[in-house]
Amino acid sequence: MRGHSHLLVGLAGYLLLRSEATVAPFVPSVGGPDLPVPTALSLTLALVAAGALAPDIDHPDSEIAQVWRGSFGMRPLHALAWVVRFLFGHRGVTHSAWLTGVVAWLVEGFGVSQWGIGGLGASLGFGMASHLLADGLTRAGVPLLWPLPWRFGIPPIRALRLRTGGPGEHALVTLLTLAAVGRVLLG
Repeated sequence: MRGHSHLLVGLAGYLLLRSEATVAPFVPSVGGPDLPVPTALSLTLALVAAGALAPDIDHPDSEIAQVWRGSFGMRPLHALAWVVRFLFGHRGVTHSAWLTGVVAWLVEGFGVSQWGIGGLGASLGFGMASHLLADGLTRAGVPLLWPLPWRFGIPPIRALRLRTGGPGEHALVTLLTLAAVGRVLLG
């Protein structure tokens, strides 16, 4: 999927699950002793968004690699993307379930130990997992068990999956976004 699609799928998926009473307790959110609710929600959504884009750090043309310009117009994440792609290829280690879990665990531990704020890693991990799920809907699938060579996709028959940037991707993203906006506005 394209970067903007990942962003919308992650945020829409989060908002839809968060608004569903039966699963809301299992959907991550940032919280801490002195953290106001609007700040917590903003931080949660920012982390879900960052997580939804993060696995594509293995592609220099991805939105995450282009997003930040440092000093003198340099793009540090762009340089990192070249290195990651050179070492692991596109849809390699950054699209694995184990890396998603490790990153979420490390960020969660850091947030709690350094700032007393929980849910940072879980929110980032939610976004990363949404990315893997969305890419699993495409014909290329995802290497969830990297470095093992198997690629997983939904549905298992590759020909039935979405084409990246195609009408199926646009329809899915539009429906999810409309459902999330409707759910938020209508309750």
